[in-house]
Amino acid sequence: MIHNLCEICKKKSTKFFSFKNFPNYTINSNSKTLYSNKSFTLKLFFCNNCKNIFSSKKFQYQKLYKNHKAKSINIKNKINLIRRDLEKVIKLNKNDKIIEISKNIIFDKKYIRKKKLILKKIDLSKFNIPEKNSIKDIKLLICFDFLGNINNINKFFYSISKLLRDDGYIICEHHYGPSLLKNLTLDRIYSEHVNYFSIYGLNKLVVKNNLIIRKVNFYENKKFFRIIISKNNNNV
Repeated sequence: MIHNLCEICKKKSTKFFSFKNFPNYTINSNSKTLYSNKSFTLKLFFCNNCKNIFSSKKFQYQKLYKNHKAKSINIKNKINLIRRDLEKVIKLNKNDKIIEISKNIIFDKKYIRKKKLILKKIDLSKFNIPEKNSIKDIKLLICFDFLGNINNINKFFYSISKLLRDDGYIICEHHYGPSLLKNLTLDRIYSEHVNYFSIYGLNKLVVKNNLIIRKVNFYENKKFFRIIISKNNNNV
């Protein structure tokens, strides 16, 4: 069997899925090109230690998202439901700082003006983990449908834990890794996905960065999850 090192725990993992001539770039919401003519052999691995599923393929953000422009979610009222759910978890006050990492627009200009918030929207084509000199004391980081796309997930959680306020939160939504195996949802496999997380694996990332999982919700037959994370000393 072919082994590769897990992105999360660096343990040897086992290849369980291979697909030849997989398109190098998948459909991008505002791109005129569905994908490039190039293809590769997709290989997925399973880590028995942290239950993470991951791909050996690495990609360049600039190439994948160069035509991407974030837009509001089209489903009627979905964006308002997302915001209302967020506000049940965390109260955002004037001048609170938010980092948004998303292929969509969760916090639009109208909402930011109304709440008098400070927003940093990450440009996916130039994606870099935020540095402390660019924005700090974050009240909320929302990572919507992008967590599995991040190339260095260990560095990401380490950096975010340093930027987060003691009463701050990280809220992420993404595909749930184990559902690939349980439900055979192969339509959720994309070339840009580095990791297909289990909650067990995410908890390993969270704990070693002095964070704690506050709540996990599953939906659509466990195809997707929403996870709420805070600092371990946040008793709110």
